[in-house]
Amino acid sequence: MKKVGIISSGDMGSAVGMRLNQSGVDVYTSDENRSRRTIQRAEQVGIKNAGSIKSLVSTSDILLSIVPPGFAFAVASRILTFIGKSDTSPVFIECNAISPATMRKISLLFAGHSNNVIDAGIIGGPPTSNTSPRFYCSGPSLDSLSVLSDSGLDIRILGPNIGDASAFKMLYAASTKGTTALWSQLMIAAKILDLEVPLLEEFQQNRSEISNKLLNEIPRMPRRSARWISEMEEIANTFKELGMTPKMMEGAAEIFELVSETKLSNQTSDEADPTLEFTMGILAEHVKKKSD
Repeated sequence: MKKVGIISSGDMGSAVGMRLNQSGVDVYTSDENRSRRTIQRAEQVGIKNAGSIKSLVSTSDILLSIVPPGFAFAVASRILTFIGKSDTSPVFIECNAISPATMRKISLLFAGHSNNVIDAGIIGGPPTSNTSPRFYCSGPSLDSLSVLSDSGLDIRILGPNIGDASAFKMLYAASTKGTTALWSQLMIAAKILDLEVPLLEEFQQNRSEISNKLLNEIPRMPRRSARWISEMEEIANTFKELGMTPKMMEGAAEIFELVSETKLSNQTSDEADPTLEFTMGILAEHVKKKSD
């Protein structure tokens, strides 16, 4: 049985590890520089601790990198240093929300080494015992993905080109997180102008899909805001590489940075979500303080 290593065991990584573990795959992670909460979460879902990152590399046949986008290149660089010192050469699957250009830079890092690099973009929430997000994958050699698909992960192949899966993820995330930033800015402004109640009522009466997003998704956004900053910057770079304006996504990054400055960003997935009214109250007050 192949051994799968996961860097790192956050909300998504631990859930992916749980799903693989339930299918009989040996799943490992590293507790190096990880919080006690992250370590406990991995233990609770049966992910084994390999100890150091170096040990994780030497133990694993397949490595999944699932980290905040801003750390993706640094993590890949560190993994490569240990691959050079190891007798094993694990397949490296880059699962982070990064631009095609960043993905190609990571792929070039591994040029000349025997291990395989796969470009992957995860779309959807963390897997459960009977559901899986979609792993859109691309690269010249994808045979190793059968271990993941046979273990309950929804693997979807886009083709042989490194960068295609990352591009797909960027486009999808622009439509979801980009609009989350737009609705957040809209409701913060409405709160400051004391118009949030009639505006929400208008949406509920005539655009229920928007009001549902506001009520259900916006309150969950602050705890993710810090890691979404770099994701929006990667999306902005993707559009810029295509000769299109990056400004919309740069603005989205600024909104998430604003949110990350508040106490709301300290919430964890273990806590109950606040109400939209409470969330907007905190954010509007923060904006007013910054503008004074």
